Amino acid sequence: MERSQLNGLTPNSYEHIWDVNAKQLLESIPMLSNAVKKFNDSFSDKVIIMEHKASYLEINSHQYSRLYDIFTDCCSILDIKQPPLFLVRSPQINAYTMGIANPLVCITSECVEFLSEQELRFIFGHELGHIKSEHILYKSLASYLQMWGNEILIGAIPIGGVVAVLALNSALYKWNRMSEYTADRAGLLCVQDLDSSISSLAKLAGFVDVAKETFNVEEFIDQAERFHEQYQEGPESLMANVRIMLGNYTHPYTVSRVYELRDWYKKGMYNKLIQQFGITKMAIKDELTSRTENK
Repeated sequence: MERSQLNGLTPNSYEHIWDVNAKQLLESIPMLSNAVKKFNDSFSDKVIIMEHKASYLEINSHQYSRLYDIFTDCCSILDIKQPPLFLVRSPQINAYTMGIANPLVCITSECVEFLSEQELRFIFGHELGHIKSEHILYKSLASYLQMWGNEILIGAIPIGGVVAVLALNSALYKWNRMSEYTADRAGLLCVQDLDSSISSLAKLAGFVDVAKETFNVEEFIDQAERFHEQYQEGPESLMANVRIMLGNYTHPYTVSRVYELRDWYKKGMYNKLIQQFGITKMAIKDELTSRTENK
């Protein structure tokens, strides 16, 4: 299919309002600067890239070249400087972005095994969206705190340490979830196919056993619509949100992401950006030429 290259695409043209508002709230917390400084003292892009080069397969024009070409094309579509790409052996369909000044993208072998090229493009676009919107510093901080705990920050915030850290965590984790809505939009802008975007989200959530059953995109969309209509407000919605906050979830509910992405598409914002920034048309092959060589 043909895709538009979005020359000059700006993050603020597609960022979700929940992401923007949550980030403003986070940055209004005085102790954030202390937390970032403490984090930066413990975090190094050079160490991250070294660990990935030592542990995972680096994808380039000579290693999994077709996958590299797809990734290169995704960077071109979203008008972003191409970061390093790594492949890690894992039974989970997953991807992540790490680093701050010099970020990298890593995907799992299960992505290559079970996602179509269209779905891979959504995953790449999603991760590149985090980079384009400069999410990585705060997302790395959130991941660091979730893995290693809050003790490292209490000493950096001397007055009301525990309470201050809890307030910071609440705002940080909320923003972390809201940033995913923005990254989903970047994924859609990259693949430029709504159904593939939705099926990618379903597979990421583990809803689809591709070996046994054909995924029904329309039925999943209907499920998201029904969920939104039934639970957008009321005691069940409140309790669900409380559970998310207390559980330090990194992502919103998958059906919520589907609803928000489709709603944005239906309101015409996607087409508006394609028309505004789309300059070049590129003919692109839809499927990986050989999955066997990439196993």
